[in-house]
Amino acid sequence: MQSSTDVDVVIIGAGLSGINAGYRVQTETNLGYEILEARNDLGGTWSMFQYPGLRSDSDMYTLGFPFKPWSALQSIANGEDIYNYVKETAEEFSIDKKIRYNSEVHSAEWSSSERQWTLNIKDKQTGQARKRTCKFVLFCSGYYDYQGGYQPHIPGMEDYQGKWIHPQAWPKDFDYTGKKVVVIGSGATAVTLVPSLAKSAEHVTLLQRSPSYFVALPNTKSRNLLSYILPTTVFHALLRFALAVRSYVFYWACQAFPSISRYILRTLTKRLLPDHISIDPHFSPNYNPWDQRVCIVPDGDMFKTLREGKASIATGKIDTITKEGIKTTDGQELKADVIVCATGLNLKLFGGAQLIVDGEKVDTAKRFVFRGQMLTGVPNASLCFGYTNASWTLGSDVCVLYATRLMRKCQEQGISHVVPRAPDLSVEDSEPLSTLQSGYFARAIDVLPRSAGKGTEWSLRSNWFKDILQARYGGLLRHMDVYYSEKKIKSA
Repeated sequence: MQSSTDVDVVIIGAGLSGINAGYRVQTETNLGYEILEARNDLGGTWSMFQYPGLRSDSDMYTLGFPFKPWSALQSIANGEDIYNYVKETAEEFSIDKKIRYNSEVHSAEWSSSERQWTLNIKDKQTGQARKRTCKFVLFCSGYYDYQGGYQPHIPGMEDYQGKWIHPQAWPKDFDYTGKKVVVIGSGATAVTLVPSLAKSAEHVTLLQRSPSYFVALPNTKSRNLLSYILPTTVFHALLRFALAVRSYVFYWACQAFPSISRYILRTLTKRLLPDHISIDPHFSPNYNPWDQRVCIVPDGDMFKTLREGKASIATGKIDTITKEGIKTTDGQELKADVIVCATGLNLKLFGGAQLIVDGEKVDTAKRFVFRGQMLTGVPNASLCFGYTNASWTLGSDVCVLYATRLMRKCQEQGISHVVPRAPDLSVEDSEPLSTLQSGYFARAIDVLPRSAGKGTEWSLRSNWFKDILQARYGGLLRHMDVYYSEKKIKSA
């Protein structure tokens, strides 16, 4: 990796994945690195989103850093606590000193002749453009578009006289006390908003076009006896492993026995509902469990809000937005002083940067994902994707462990760059990147790379237990084109 580049490794994004990547690069390699962050603060989602009740949708024992375990007793944490945890971690390991804020990467250009990446960066404070060269790029900006959420056009929106809000752009210090609020959506954000808004609002109505599956879990745990007996690091490693097992078994059971899983989830939900709210149609999704993400309801807070009468639920399609609220196609009229459009996010790869390889723009929809993180035909670049069926950080950490092993291999053997090869399969005959039916995946079908089929090396990761072994000990150069200076050697 020796060169005249500005730095060996550039990490794009200073959220959970970016801070985790910084730690791995500085402990698993002897390479220099820096983190480019487009905003003026670290934390990613947890510093940018400000909507009421913001919290994790996975347990923090697996969503947190493996090298600095989450020690609080609440497994589902609020946004402020997660932000403080990320900031504290970055400072403790001096990762914060490597962050270059207000650095928005507009494009990343690879040159095979120079064997390096050139990043074209705009300083968002001064407006000045600058360049940064490196050998390896880790894209740790997730796959959401943080510039704006998904906003479907609904007839009559322009006539509405109340306050219209998307959670991603929640107004600072907005007071909804004593107001009638309608939350449009049925995903994790909507389920988070309802009990939080209901504390001050006159009434909150959750309006969903189609329901989701819910699992109510206790949030505050008591101290485990093992936590007093075992060393802290050992205990948290075991806890992390146990919760990963629980998550995977739940996912596997839903996929293997969808009818039974559907029955169990509906039965458990029915027990939490007040008598005046029926499970049909409000809690009867038209898909199988884990065809979309299952929403966690910590301490059953949303159901408690429904039982107390502070919130209600309506299921149906919106016909039009009126001056005073929402009218559905089945004739329901919902009065609203505030409409919160929790309709999800849009996907954006590489933090919005354009990838260019030897002068040619990379069409990601015509590339295959390789080992869940690289793109075929794109050298020395890793997309640190997390899991869709488990905690995000479990997956992004696997990506970085593999990437740092690959960096060490290149350094030890004098390899300038490696390029993943495409499978013997046309894009037309390939499969979508993910089997999830969530709207944000469906809307990004023309952007996301393709998969050669589950279980192949050209597919998204889905099994942490297998993936962590592969990342730590598996082969590195299989299905790669390997370049030593000017000489190219194809791997097996």
